[in-house]
Amino acid sequence: MGRDWAKPHIAAGGVVVVLSPLNSLGEQTAKDWDFPHIHDYNADATSQQALQMDIRAHGGIVGCINSAPRMARIIPQDAPLLLIIDEAGQTLGDAAMAGTLKGCYSECWEAAIALMQRAINGKGGIALAEAGLSTPTIELVQILSGCDRTYGIDHKRIGKPWPTTLYRATPASDFRGKLLAACEHRPQLVVTSSKAEAKRLERAAQMRGITAIAIHADSNEAGRFADFFENPNNWLREHRPRLLILSPSAKTGISIEGGIAAEDAYFEQVWGYFPGLDLDCWTQLLGRYRPSVPRQIWVAAYINPEPGESPHRWTQLNELHQAETRYSAAAGFAPAASDPHDAAIKEFLAARRQRAWAAKIRAADALADALVAAGHEVSVVRSGVEKDEEITELWHQIKVQLATEDSELHAGLTVDSAIHTEKWASKVLLANDAGYEQRCMAAKVRLIARFPGINWDSADLWFEAVFRPRQNPTKDSPSSGPLAPG
Repeated sequence: MGRDWAKPHIAAGGVVVVLSPLNSLGEQTAKDWDFPHIHDYNADATSQQALQMDIRAHGGIVGCINSAPRMARIIPQDAPLLLIIDEAGQTLGDAAMAGTLKGCYSECWEAAIALMQRAINGKGGIALAEAGLSTPTIELVQILSGCDRTYGIDHKRIGKPWPTTLYRATPASDFRGKLLAACEHRPQLVVTSSKAEAKRLERAAQMRGITAIAIHADSNEAGRFADFFENPNNWLREHRPRLLILSPSAKTGISIEGGIAAEDAYFEQVWGYFPGLDLDCWTQLLGRYRPSVPRQIWVAAYINPEPGESPHRWTQLNELHQAETRYSAAAGFAPAASDPHDAAIKEFLAARRQRAWAAKIRAADALADALVAAGHEVSVVRSGVEKDEEITELWHQIKVQLATEDSELHAGLTVDSAIHTEKWASKVLLANDAGYEQRCMAAKVRLIARFPGINWDSADLWFEAVFRPRQNPTKDSPSSGPLAPG
């Protein structure tokens, strides 16, 4: 799209704005298309002037929807606008759910809508990019922008199908044992919807002398794995892990070993472990590794839908209306009259929730259907798999180890009541860039406020009250205490 759409638009005197769902994906897009990324510039006058000059010099800018107000103000106002919404369903879906917008929800949506309308009314256009772009996403943008003409371009990537084995809620210990055994022979790649499982698997591999690296929100603090996200192929050649584990933070924005045949691939297989989240996340994670090596996948048969996810769209719309009424009553004012834009966002959100519900109630079968529809060869294992007692015991030991370490970390944090207030804790927990230790401190501050007079500097208390793993005697599946790993 950068070559086929953005560059010709710039050459004709236009300007391009790219909205991305994640900063990591946006930064990669900015680098590939030679655009400035808005987060590379401070908000002071000098930096803003430099950003304006770079936008004019390069013809565009990349940012997330949080930055829509700032981008709407700073781009040239006299140039036709091409607005590109990358991973459109995810970008707009996260925004509809408030995601990272939090207190600036209305401002960011109004700025995004203004960008859409300017693109349509000013001899520009809007391009929505996403694999499997949904009708509700298209309809939302049509209503918000006022667009009366829509064109669809179906880009087909011709590749070899994945030989796929899908374990439908079989004993997880068997799947974990097979994975660790495979690591003894060749490098393996794991993609998982569970950060907790990524930590457990990394520990289990290391205990067996396997070089394992897990990349997730906690381990990627301060851009520790920035080199991986910028150029994963170079990173692989430099670090050469026997086991690489990726969490949902890597579901978009990276392409690993594209253009490489399966027989020349670094990883022998891709292993997917999906006890939670949703179908879109799973398919995106499985596709990050481009060679058509075999996929081994464990998926729950059923995943509890989130509050608000249901089979009936009208139920969800009614719940949204009731929530509006409650919040406005609590604030002491009447609900605002609904407008077409507000109604369109609610309809879009309800459609996404309906789709999520339909996939979660038959999670494994939904993933199998999606993979078959994409042309892959799928074999589903439903029975005949025995529990691995050794791995089950190992996983219990690891959960206790991780719980003990977390307990000691939280207990050892020193709370300064003059600085670490409840208000401070709330800000930290709402912030997108808060570090892991900061979040732990905020959790401790909140517990001290909620349960005063208790010694929260005791690691034993943290373990027993918060992190102690709870074993489920009837299922071989992840289990935990209120805040425990897993």
